[in-house]
Amino acid sequence: MKLKKTGKLIGALLLFSLCAFFFCLITLLIVKPGSKNAPASAPSVQAEFPDPVSPLSSGNAQALSRAFSHPLPVYPDHPFDGNIRSVPFEGKNALLATLVYPSFTISCVQPAPAAPLLLRDRLAPASVRIDNQDGFSILSMPAIYMKGENAHCFFFSDESAAYTLYTDQTDLSSLVTFASRLRWVN
Repeated sequence: MKLKKTGKLIGALLLFSLCAFFFCLITLLIVKPGSKNAPASAPSVQAEFPDPVSPLSSGNAQALSRAFSHPLPVYPDHPFDGNIRSVPFEGKNALLATLVYPSFTISCVQPAPAAPLLLRDRLAPASVRIDNQDGFSILSMPAIYMKGENAHCFFFSDESAAYTLYTDQTDLSSLVTFASRLRWVN
């Protein structure tokens, strides 16, 4: 009995480590290498970290987008509970936006190098092929699919922000349908 518990603990730790490694890899892919002619001490990415904001809770996408200072992906004409808040990241300030729908959650972080703030426990990278395509995109950005026991998540990013679309209540096909209907709101 004790051996089974130890095995589950080791499995959970291994899965968490794999997921953490995957998000670090994503972050490194977001960071573009510097020019070969640039001095070695020059930083490779000049991410602009936003100023701190007062926490805001709202179901109004435009108000949240203005507070986030960047367009937000929303599911049009469907109510949600949203919030924006400042969070510390590597000694600086990042903005975190969360839009909670009945079966899905969209999380956004700015700047994009703060993507590790979107990490969720017990998710592992997985491959997904939609309609015989080699890749899948959300709002014209390549999406990376991750799954857990009962959870599904897509990670996508542009140069300014990173996003996750997460559900633990529905299946992958419902998540794909939801993702295909997302629209930007300024």
